[in-house]
Amino acid sequence: MQTTNPGHSDARYLKSDQVMTMLGYSNRSSFWQSVKRSGIPYVRVNARRCLFDQRQLSAWLLRRSVGTVDRDLRDCA
Repeated sequence: MQTTNPGHSDARYLKSDQVMTMLGYSNRSSFWQSVKRSGIPYVRVNARRCLFDQRQLSAWLLRRSVGTVDRDLRDCA
């Protein structure tokens, strides 16, 4: 992917197989069902290629986090 914007980096985007691995999916079909059902943000480049913005994906994961470390530790004690 070439870009003319010097502040824009391709390293900021992940391919679907990278996100599948990161989220623990091995089945492409169930991964895409989850993407659409859960609202995981992605960019459709063309009919066959989608990319995931790392910052948007990180923000999505943070919104889905449950509790805090302190609370989780108290619950385990």
